[in-house]
Amino acid sequence: WTLPILLNKESDSHMAVKRVFKKYGVPPELICDAARTQVWGETKHFCAQTGCDLKMLEKGTPSANRAEAAIKILKHGTKKDLDESNCPMIFWCYCIERRAAVNNHTAKDIFSLQGEVPETIMTGQPSDISALSEFKWYEWVKYKREDQSFPIGTYRLGRCLGPATNQGNKMSQFVLTEKGQVMPIQTIRKLTPSEMLNPSEVEKRKEFDAYIKQRYGD
Repeated sequence: WTLPILLNKESDSHMAVKRVFKKYGVPPELICDAARTQVWGETKHFCAQTGCDLKMLEKGTPSANRAEAAIKILKHGTKKDLDESNCPMIFWCYCIERRAAVNNHTAKDIFSLQGEVPETIMTGQPSDISALSEFKWYEWVKYKREDQSFPIGTYRLGRCLGPATNQGNKMSQFVLTEKGQVMPIQTIRKLTPSEMLNPSEVEKRKEFDAYIKQRYGD
């Protein structure tokens, strides 16, 4: 089970600890590397308040932390998704969150899981993969725009960037729009076979990709 939490700076690491404790509960102990922001200051104070023992690994021995292997696998999967989709690297943050969610909702041959997926063990609730299984990473989609009026079409072209957790309903997805914005959208669909082959639709997708690459680079 892995949970990537994006932070503005390293000194905000205590915010990640607070988020995990709030959603999944307080663990008996928190094992950290020797990074100062992880074992001193706000993190140390918060762990003391919540009754979580803070344990520090010896400096220079990151391989002793079992989390390192999971981090390596997560990074490898994220790089693979980005490379295969030819997606601009600036969207790696959405990709790594989606990849972690896929990992957390995938069954594994591990005795301690007792036949459940990691997310179910962490939350105690049945796992729902609907939002993850419906769309691939960076897949072409059409999203609904309620502010569009006739004769402009209601559905617009976009790219799916994974589930928009805590925004909208459970099926909401982050969508990269034709203007280069990322928005949480509740109503989206896959492209139909006819749309995939239609010459005008093919041209629209080429223009979309060209604009995104011009704006964000490779």
